[in-house]
Amino acid sequence: MAEAQQPPAAKRPDLAEMEDLITPAAVAPGRRLPWLAAGLLALLLLLAQLVWFNRDPILRAHPEWLPHVQQLCERLNCSVTRRHNARAIRLIDRDVRRHPRYTGALLAQATMLNELAVPQPWPRVQLTLFDTAGALLGYRNFAPADYLAGGLDPALGMPVDTPVAFEFALSGPSAAVVSFEFRLW
Repeated sequence: MAEAQQPPAAKRPDLAEMEDLITPAAVAPGRRLPWLAAGLLALLLLLAQLVWFNRDPILRAHPEWLPHVQQLCERLNCSVTRRHNARAIRLIDRDVRRHPRYTGALLAQATMLNELAVPQPWPRVQLTLFDTAGALLGYRNFAPADYLAGGLDPALGMPVDTPVAFEFALSGPSAAVVSFEFRLW
């Protein structure tokens, strides 16, 4: 029988020869700077988002920052308070009757209360009028600027546990109106 030949033993590389292969290439400082700047910018943006989306509790803890945030929001067309929960606003009193001074007009009055634990944006108010059969006679939506009286700053939001009364006059045929509904959103 012929003896099987074994393959020649593989030559093991010398560590000195491999040193050139495993030495890391030096990274130029100019290549690290953009990555460092991008990482820093991402961190700043993350911090800004964290502050912005938690601004309600932050402003409650630091009310002295409110004027600065209001100025920023005027420039960015944003709202200082952002939590809005119309279900947390309760109508305490509401009434629609003939206007005492103007013929053919109605006077709508209501008082609302913010039961949320923090100030919130002022709601929009919708007043709907019905006749004796329950048919819709008309409705109108009111923005906060339409019903807020002087002295109340809309940017500060609706105060907590403070009754706020408002009223507005409505012109048009009022004789058929027998019921009404206020809706806040």
